[in-house]
Amino acid sequence: MSRLCGLSVRQIKADPVRIAREFAVKQNLVLVLKGNPSLIAESGGRVVINPTGGPSLAKAGSGDVLTGVIAGMIAQGLEPFDAAVCGVYLHGLCADLAAERLGEYCVTALELIRTIPDAIIKVKAECSGED
Repeated sequence: MSRLCGLSVRQIKADPVRIAREFAVKQNLVLVLKGNPSLIAESGGRVVINPTGGPSLAKAGSGDVLTGVIAGMIAQGLEPFDAAVCGVYLHGLCADLAAERLGEYCVTALELIRTIPDAIIKVKAECSGED
């Protein structure tokens, strides 16, 4: 992100919501700004702060899994912003569930993928009031 917008990492971390919003509006796109927390911004100015995930996502391949989850949501018919919001949430939830089971240092991209079914089941249960 620093290279894309010409700002230092320190500047971005100082006001990530503003930076994400301005970039998404100026570039007319949906942006996922990975971090703790991750942000999703869209060209209309909306920004969502994701409540799931954490340090266990700072691993090689984590972003690739996130991209696949978001792409899967788009393939199922969600609009890009909604797909990004849902995908980032689900990806973070996978990390949270895997970290509970393995510890945050042992969460890998493969473990994130293996945890997707558990995360979907948890979300469905929460949405139906079963949890």
